[in-house]
Amino acid sequence: VGDELSGISTVFSFKTAPDASTLATSFPLRFAVYGDQGDFNGQTITHIGAEAQQQTIDMVLHVGDFAYNLDSNQGVNGDNWFRDVEAVAANVPYMVDPGNHESAQNFNHYTMRFQNMPSNSGTLTFPVQHVEQVHVAFGATPDIATVQWVTMDSPCITKSDVWYGKTPTKLDLKQSGYNISFTDQGSDKRNATYHVASMTSLEASTRYYYK
Repeated sequence: VGDELSGISTVFSFKTAPDASTLATSFPLRFAVYGDQGDFNGQTITHIGAEAQQQTIDMVLHVGDFAYNLDSNQGVNGDNWFRDVEAVAANVPYMVDPGNHESAQNFNHYTMRFQNMPSNSGTLTFPVQHVEQVHVAFGATPDIATVQWVTMDSPCITKSDVWYGKTPTKLDLKQSGYNISFTDQGSDKRNATYHVASMTSLEASTRYYYK
């Protein structure tokens, strides 16, 4: 994901959700379910990251309370948590649900950072932009998956593109997405741009690679 200006991410991979024709041969489906995960002393991140790298889980469901908290330190804490969890969330569909700790600023940080969830479809400036905090999620149907990432630029001067395919050396499919600028409501008014792009026409129960 990214573009020539902001840089292009490394190659990640994920397996699409099964559909009616592949469900019977997809069992057992292995889900990791947890909540209440802080960035400081987030001991589960290492273990779940290893599971994701070894492809021994099919999906993560995080049931609220992220980073403690996403908005803490004017959003810096949320940025750090997303960087730490990227090894999981960029390689296994990472589905989420908000908890009470996401309520600050009317859930703004949660809403902006998880725009790629099906339920959500609908100032610190760095001199060089950098693609980070990549995470992928299942779409409403198995033929769609949506990836989201962040660049620390506002107003946005970069594109929102994703390249993908069935082998890591041939990412010959490309989709362009959209981006939204966001300003934290703390005293520094930190700016970031959240990018979202959907990978479409995917085959069910199939591993895809993307960047």
